[in-house]
Amino acid sequence: VNLGAVYYQTGRLPDALREYDAALKINFDDADVHHNKAAVYIQQAIQSYPPDMALLDEAQNEIDLALKIKPDLPQAYFSQGVVYMVRGQNQDAIAQFRRFLELDDGTDPEAYMGNWHSREISGPDNQWLGNNIPRWSNPESNALVDEFGQTAALEDRAAIAIKMNDMLMQDYVMIPLVTRG
Repeated sequence: VNLGAVYYQTGRLPDALREYDAALKINFDDADVHHNKAAVYIQQAIQSYPPDMALLDEAQNEIDLALKIKPDLPQAYFSQGVVYMVRGQNQDAIAQFRRFLELDDGTDPEAYMGNWHSREISGPDNQWLGNNIPRWSNPESNALVDEFGQTAALEDRAAIAIKMNDMLMQDYVMIPLVTRG
């Protein structure tokens, strides 16, 4: 899955599809992978003029599967909106974009920070589908990720997220483009 995402981000769309298909052979009920596959089909469809409607149909099929598995997957609603928009179904597109906004306001870093937990390192125990691509492991950060998931107060969550972010920077897991000064 991670390699599929890298291929997608670098424009190697056929390679991304191959990786997503391989991941679905391992776990067909992974809504995120179905959505990622839909995103590839959408990109391929809009690279031609006029857009390739057969590829949009493929994207629609993957979105339908993703939402059947995980009905509250925000990204699937966004992609659905793009499909409708490309097809000229603007009112339907607006409804899907609104549904996306209802489900995901994009401000909570829990899912992103959770990707840095050592349990997200790809390995046989997670069928090589982990999100911790650099394979970074830090017991203190793992504890913060676990605490983050149990913390409700926004101020406390913000403080934990800042600590986790600082660890990522101080251990050079990622290099920031900006500094908090």
